[in-house]
Amino acid sequence: MRCIKEWHTYFGNGYKFHTNEWSKGKKTIKCGLCVKGLTKGGDNDFCGIIHKIYELEYNSHTSPKKVLAFLL
Repeated sequence: MRCIKEWHTYFGNGYKFHTNEWSKGKKTIKCGLCVKGLTKGGDNDFCGIIHKIYELEYNSHTSPKKVLAFLL
């Protein structure tokens, strides 16, 4: 089984994320994202505006797994 869901708002680990389109006209904007990263060249931060939020779900040998993907 494989499933892909698209969200305009996502709540996870105590954080709330919105897509840029969903944030337009709102009093608060939560569509920015900055993630600390580690590359061969050293530490790099990856920052941007969230345009799409996808939740990918698939079955492994033991149980269903979910992965969250932000398209910046």
